[in-house]
Amino acid sequence: MRYLKIISTLFIVTFIIQSSFSFDLPKGIPVDNTLGKMGYLDVTLYGADSTGKTISTKQIRAAILDAQKYQMACYFPSGTYLVDDSLNGVLRVHLNPKFKEGDHYRDRFISEMDYPVYLVGAANPRPVIKLMANAKGYNDPKDPKSVFWLWAQNRGNQHPETAGSLDPRHQQSNIAFNMVLQNFVIDLGEKKGAEGVRFAGAQGSVIEDVTVLAKGAYSGFHSCVGQGGGMYNIEVIDGQHGIVITDGAQSKFPVIAGAIFKNQQQEVFKLDHILTPMVVVGFYIEKESGPINSGWPVNGLSLIDGVVKYSKPGKNTVLSGADNNLFLKNVYVNGKGILMSDVPKGSELLHDHWNHIVEYNYSNKVGKSLINGVASVNSSFLKLEQAQQVPSAIEFRKKHTWNPHEQIHIGMRNDTDFIYVADESKYRVPGAPKPANGDDELDDTEAIQWAIDHYDKVFIPKGSFLISAPLQLKSNTQLSGAGKTYTNLLANDNWQEGKEHVMIKTPADPDATTLISFLNLRINIHVHHHMTRIEWKTGKHSILKDVKVTSNHAPITDHKLFSTLKISGPTSGGRIYGWTGHGDGKLSSNPGFRDILVDGSEQGLSFYGVNTERSYSDVQFEIKDSKNVDIYFFKSESGGPNGRGGITNPSTPLRISRSKNIFHTCTTGVLQMLEGKAIVEINDCENVTASNIKSFFDVNRNNQEWYLIKETFNGKTHVVIADEEIRLLKFHRE
Repeated sequence: MRYLKIISTLFIVTFIIQSSFSFDLPKGIPVDNTLGKMGYLDVTLYGADSTGKTISTKQIRAAILDAQKYQMACYFPSGTYLVDDSLNGVLRVHLNPKFKEGDHYRDRFISEMDYPVYLVGAANPRPVIKLMANAKGYNDPKDPKSVFWLWAQNRGNQHPETAGSLDPRHQQSNIAFNMVLQNFVIDLGEKKGAEGVRFAGAQGSVIEDVTVLAKGAYSGFHSCVGQGGGMYNIEVIDGQHGIVITDGAQSKFPVIAGAIFKNQQQEVFKLDHILTPMVVVGFYIEKESGPINSGWPVNGLSLIDGVVKYSKPGKNTVLSGADNNLFLKNVYVNGKGILMSDVPKGSELLHDHWNHIVEYNYSNKVGKSLINGVASVNSSFLKLEQAQQVPSAIEFRKKHTWNPHEQIHIGMRNDTDFIYVADESKYRVPGAPKPANGDDELDDTEAIQWAIDHYDKVFIPKGSFLISAPLQLKSNTQLSGAGKTYTNLLANDNWQEGKEHVMIKTPADPDATTLISFLNLRINIHVHHHMTRIEWKTGKHSILKDVKVTSNHAPITDHKLFSTLKISGPTSGGRIYGWTGHGDGKLSSNPGFRDILVDGSEQGLSFYGVNTERSYSDVQFEIKDSKNVDIYFFKSESGGPNGRGGITNPSTPLRISRSKNIFHTCTTGVLQMLEGKAIVEINDCENVTASNIKSFFDVNRNNQEWYLIKETFNGKTHVVIADEEIRLLKFHRE
């Protein structure tokens, strides 16, 4: 392996740990630089050549380092950048000055979570990162090398002997928080050992709007990001593989939505022992022939809303034999062949036309299914139709992601409907307040609300902006910041008397196109016990993504019902990406707290890569009196007094009550429930489908019987105990 050769001075910089945000710009950057004041560090200021005439590897590396050190987004303007080596970003750890011999090894290092790597390109057109023809180390597909590699140093949680290592092979992906790779085209230049991106991340980490041109190369992506994050709007053209995962213990909770894969010579998904379920939704695969995968996630694979188009649609086997559960819904395949190898002969034959797989479930391992209340260990079935019309690549992508050209980005800063809330020039009109300050001292409520009232696209730069009353968005407001750890909206301790304890409110409009993204919504946990961060009433065309929140700390004796994210009313819907809620044991919340509450939603609501955990409430994520709700991967942590890793809270991760048309696939996590409790509770619901539910724990502990799922209807209860495994749950009640 040559990964040690990748390491350069990029990794040998020690950060000064700061207790608050620094507003200084790196040395040599003009103080009046517009992008700098907005929180973006332009790589061309470091000499990176956007014309593609000279090599820019060293210059880009220097910019990545400074952007991270000064807590900024590393920004690539449109153009072509030639590189001859890897562009790496690492979330570092540092020695704990309070550590002493005899302390637990986990306390030796501290992760610098406020210094994530945030790499963002211009949105239109996206910058091209082009690998040089003479780049060294990219010619061996048995030892592939990436253009981008984002990772986190090992703190010693799992392997104390490699704590603090500068070797990326010793990474610890479960602390790679809030790292971002967004808006790039990566051209691998026909190097047969080249990969576009290697990135295994944790909560808040995302890959968004990234295309890899992989002709003659090995793979578009290596590893995945998932829980509280995900991979969205990705595309791989050509190459041997689309996504390769060889580090299944690092690449947990894979969530892939809006993906296009074209002309891969071998399997699109080359998988090696992923330790959790995996979901791919809204996908389009176009290849000559052969299976789309090798290997299998340990806890099952879900493929939803997708197309597999063969240019040679003869007798193809679409999927190589499952080592675990497989669930398909609304998938189209052309040509006569076999859906999956190593299954009962004749049961999964495809026909010589476009096949519409309405639904398919199969498992070669013992696992429970509940079909209309009847428990079974044999739940395999195939519902197959001849397709009358086949969705295009763009249709499924649009259904599950977004058009990046329509979303707010800093390339729009000269548009008439765009405002940067610290821009004095925009506030020089009669009746306007002073611009926002962002210094964590002056209240910015009036300035930000005025911007929302007068502009459609509202950008909040890096800084700490105090608000003392709810911000009321319009139906077409796009509210965005420079980064989910860099742009802070803080609830002022002096919250205005009589004002609701809600930081951001959206309109009750089913046709709204509201967007909220790249913000950190913070509270003083000692003052705002019942602060809702977002009250979401906006409709199915709206998007909430890349938002970070801190936990609530209310006394456990306080039973007041409130939530961090409240989605309510018949006008509410939309798509929620990578929502992460973290409690902190008994301090985190009262029993009436919900990290996510969905109450009365009807417009069509979808969650992608949602993650709630460690709350001390009755329930973490609750859906009630709603319909048309989809969940594509839910990761949680909850447990009883003997749970591993200090997970000692008793909360139910997910409860769904009195609701209709609910689809839920892939749930897992550090889950050890109390006696009689379930990971998922479903009460008096109609038309429910759930698949691939499994705790990290294989058996009940201390002879306590707890459940993966508990379903109750008209007083009758069905359960699947934790010793078993949920393959499929279906209830069709009208």
